[in-house]
Amino acid sequence: MAKTTTTLSGPNGMWIELDKAQLEIEGGTPAMVYKRVKGRLHSGTFDCVVANGELDTGDVQLNKSECQWLDDQQDKVEAWLFNAGN
Repeated sequence: MAKTTTTLSGPNGMWIELDKAQLEIEGGTPAMVYKRVKGRLHSGTFDCVVANGELDTGDVQLNKSECQWLDDQQDKVEAWLFNAGN
């Protein structure tokens, strides 16, 4: 049986959670970005966070290295979600 979830760990306690099962749900969120800041968990969809450089609609601004890490993960995210061999 193929694995349906995975996590990519990033800088400063940030991570991306990928969930193939969410592809089957209308309005699903197959790629989410998370970061804990001062004990509070902040999140956003991968596409929105990459486009805007922020979590929780502007509550947390990502720094340049965090944004670059996310940009560098795009191919991995797409390959993992849409490659039937995973």
